[in-house]
Amino acid sequence: MRLRVSGVLLALALAVAVPGPAVGAYPTPAAPTVTGLCSTTLDHFWTIRSTAAGLASYGIEYSTDFGVWRQAGVLAASGGAHSVVVVTERAAGSTLSARWAAYPDRVGSASANDKACEAAHITVTIDVQGGVAKPTNFAPTVSGRGVPESAAPRPPVPFTSGDEVDLDPGRYVVDPNLLHVTLDYIWLSTTCDTRSSTDRQKPTVDLFLLPGQSADCVIVYHLGPALTDGIAPGTNTGSGGFGSSTVTVPKGTYITYFVRTQPSLAGEGLEIWSRKGTGAWALLTTRTVASDGTLHYYARVTGTISYQARWPGVPGMAASTAHGRTAAASTTGDTRLVVQCDEFVDAQGTSATARLTREVWIRTGRTVTLSVCTNPSTGFEWTATGFDTRDLVLVRHWVTPLKSAAPGGEPVVGAPSIENWTFRALTASTNTVTITYSQPWKGGEKAVWRLALKVHGQG
Repeated sequence: MRLRVSGVLLALALAVAVPGPAVGAYPTPAAPTVTGLCSTTLDHFWTIRSTAAGLASYGIEYSTDFGVWRQAGVLAASGGAHSVVVVTERAAGSTLSARWAAYPDRVGSASANDKACEAAHITVTIDVQGGVAKPTNFAPTVSGRGVPESAAPRPPVPFTSGDEVDLDPGRYVVDPNLLHVTLDYIWLSTTCDTRSSTDRQKPTVDLFLLPGQSADCVIVYHLGPALTDGIAPGTNTGSGGFGSSTVTVPKGTYITYFVRTQPSLAGEGLEIWSRKGTGAWALLTTRTVASDGTLHYYARVTGTISYQARWPGVPGMAASTAHGRTAAASTTGDTRLVVQCDEFVDAQGTSATARLTREVWIRTGRTVTLSVCTNPSTGFEWTATGFDTRDLVLVRHWVTPLKSAAPGGEPVVGAPSIENWTFRALTASTNTVTITYSQPWKGGEKAVWRLALKVHGQG
């Protein structure tokens, strides 16, 4: 029969002895019985028992050398025939002695039993809430440790989400590995049976599994509030794109922010923060997540301003920030969109390609300029395709090289440059310009980066 971790009285090595009751409170007990239970490659497991009635509160100590005595625990129930389990480093010796704290002259000893321990068991389930990420996109670990006397590590435990695996009994740490959480997701909790953590400062859960015991662990990752923005002159419509780039828009334009979470979070409060220029972030408002897990926020652009969406400090919900683009007012009525190299790198992650989307609204007759990073020294070049020249015309295409900061600075050889396209809307229609970053020669890498710019011409 398997025992749950929470249902076992488990004593780990502690250096403080717990005294028993005053001498004479109970009849003088016989020495405790010590039995070698089993062994792993690192540890010896032992049981310490009492079969005498009325010894419920006597502290029990153990030692491998009659030198340092350590607390093994206190029998938790009356009636006798109770036991505790202790674990010692295998290299520390093959004999364990136990004594009553109140009667140190009552000592029982036993030699180790080298019988192999029955396996313990663990099931780790990765719960991915929202989005399209799979459990395999995350990298939690189950790492083994020796008992307190032992510095020897246990081999990491390979596992598949939801499957039970066998492992040596002993001490383990379940770690959600926050340094490798998939982009746009946040860690919410780590739970193993009755033990749980929601603290980002200590997201791990420690386990000590005895022979035959099982533990069920669940690690929850949640899609963070993903904030996207749309540019719409005079209207509260549109959403699309995501990133930290800048965009210059006609003065008085409305920027609509669309925040996507999870339907299960409907009714929760979500904070909208903003800052002007490079100033401090300030809380603007708290909005309620709709039944489909989304909400909208829009504001008229009167200067350079940025926005964030954050979870407030609600238990069980980690704070998350998702930066929208920085919008700056324009007096010309023309729009400029800048996409930095790191946005493509972040979107690419470990995959072979990066896909970004941007969306703007411009008046007919006005222009939008798209600026992206480029580095001709790598052999890659951008190509723009896909738009209807009857509705959207390319009026200028040029590269701005990065120059040295020295007076009269020359272009820096091998450094990234900025490639620019200016398009003019000829009609009230929608066109999508697709630009791809490829090596043009046969066998070269194709479309490593791709950006789709949807341009809405408005009359």
